[in-house]
Amino acid sequence: MSGMLILEDKLYTPIITYSGRNTVSGGKYTGCTTVKVISTIHIGTPQYYERLSAEIDRLPMGLYEGIKVSPEESVGTSDWAKTFNYTNNTVAIIADVLGLVVQSLEYPSGWRNPDYSLDEVIQKAGAVPRAYSGLANPKRHIEVIRNNPEEIKAIFAYSFRIVGSPVVLAIKKAFPGITKSNILVDERDKALLQSLEQYAEQAEIGIVYGVIHLPAIQSFLSCRGFKKTNVEWVEAMNLQHRTSLLKTIAVLMQLAKA
Repeated sequence: MSGMLILEDKLYTPIITYSGRNTVSGGKYTGCTTVKVISTIHIGTPQYYERLSAEIDRLPMGLYEGIKVSPEESVGTSDWAKTFNYTNNTVAIIADVLGLVVQSLEYPSGWRNPDYSLDEVIQKAGAVPRAYSGLANPKRHIEVIRNNPEEIKAIFAYSFRIVGSPVVLAIKKAFPGITKSNILVDERDKALLQSLEQYAEQAEIGIVYGVIHLPAIQSFLSCRGFKKTNVEWVEAMNLQHRTSLLKTIAVLMQLAKA
């Protein structure tokens, strides 16, 4: 199953319920009876995150993503931290331009984050990022985004249809070491799935991870005998726009040059 659905420029992500008992030889019970996979994107409408929050609050325990940044790193003391901060700030500006909000979810005390820290990402990637200073003109980059809201909507709509999340693509461009080492997806998938094994005795758990991680989660659950019993598609954003393809291409070229 795809992690996103686009209908008439409206983008949806799924909440998927898996049921079943994971068994080994002799029929010994070794797994959860229900897993609720809440697949997300990192910007959306307030109503989108309200719906996800309602589902999270209903589940006593689970696993959620989020690269952990220490206070020292968050103030931008390294090129890596500066690049992460710049990326996060740009995502926040794009969300504002699109009339959306950045993902902000609260989790019950029984939930935990198995994701990597920024230090672990740096160590595993083994390369220095281009950093925000690598852009020819960062301020111009932001100016183009702010001055062309309809074209930015169109870019997102086309990107989601053709190549997937434009945010993920931007991160991959900014962090070539991450892309080369597969730390962005594959390594973080492994960390999640290793933690999921530790929840084998629970009756019900939740997983809140970005759509790019959904294939690994689905494969893991399928191999352990879980069956998909329900799918709810939740509207994350409306990317309907009032602009032409030519104007959209022109703005995209401006962004490429910035």
